[in-house]
Amino acid sequence: MENQRGSIQYLKKLSPYFTERDLEEIQTAYAFSKYGHRNQFRDDGGRYFDHPKEVSLIIFNDFDIKFDWRVLVIALLHDIVEDQFLLTERRIWINFKNEVTQGVKFVSKNDKESKDVFFSRLFSCNKWRPMVVKLADRIHNLRSLHKCEQSKQIRQVEETRAFYFQLCDIAETKVPKNIRKSITYARKELDKLCKVYEVS
Repeated sequence: MENQRGSIQYLKKLSPYFTERDLEEIQTAYAFSKYGHRNQFRDDGGRYFDHPKEVSLIIFNDFDIKFDWRVLVIALLHDIVEDQFLLTERRIWINFKNEVTQGVKFVSKNDKESKDVFFSRLFSCNKWRPMVVKLADRIHNLRSLHKCEQSKQIRQVEETRAFYFQLCDIAETKVPKNIRKSITYARKELDKLCKVYEVS
């Protein structure tokens, strides 16, 4: 009952901005993500599913992107391919078609990739949705970093400085003009969050 309430509350927030069909796509991704991350926990001790859910809400609330169901679906699924075998690339395509499949692929780092190779692939993908998802993903990671060990805090901040401000620069040239302010917000928020750990 409590689980169902969470889904209902989530969709209720979105419902004024999406068609019934769009909401059905988002609800399907929500269910896949929740099932795929069941019994998983993050380094900070929180339920893993709360992470992709919060990433999608950062895009919706903080980035103020309220017109695109695909970017929310990519956010909800962005760790599924990395962490679970529930959704193969083919299965994502069957459910959500090409744009979502490509988006999830670009935000998913495989075990054999170095960070440099992963970010090079993301920087050159020419698609704005995975870039936006990756920025929201990092913002949520930094917001929940206070519960993690100091070594992880240092590592995450260094990685943010090394890659994510460049990602902001590239994303700014790819996103639709009406959401460039989202990238401006992301840049300021990332800088603010990094400084919290750089001075602590």
